[in-house]
Amino acid sequence: MIKDTELRKTNLVYWHPPNGKYILMQVKEIKEQYLTASSLSGSATNLVLHYDSFDLQPIPLTPEILEACGFKKMSDGSNDYLGLATYNGIEKGILRFYDLDVKAVALFVKENMIGTNLYYLHQLQNIYYLLTGRELEIKLQIT
Repeated sequence: MIKDTELRKTNLVYWHPPNGKYILMQVKEIKEQYLTASSLSGSATNLVLHYDSFDLQPIPLTPEILEACGFKKMSDGSNDYLGLATYNGIEKGILRFYDLDVKAVALFVKENMIGTNLYYLHQLQNIYYLLTGRELEIKLQIT
């Protein structure tokens, strides 16, 4: 389960209804006692979810998710992925996933490296927004 303090408006997450399969949702509004989210897969449209009862699950970072976010697999034979964070055409930083198995990420901002671990898509969305001031463009294939 995701803590409500980790979420921002526009984060993508999975919702697991009591008797169904996971549904891809986008957070629309965050309030003190509840949040609203809308389905991106066409199943349920808009939902109001109270914090004590919802079951939102994070979306793990995978090669497919990184590529949907615009990251490119490095051509040096490694299992690394590289992405640029830009704002108004100005490079704000480089995100390099060094080892997708352990989710080790190096964030380079103006040639300074900041190491951290990211495990889920909402974490990547949040750090990208913090760095650039804009939302990460995600081109997921919705089934």
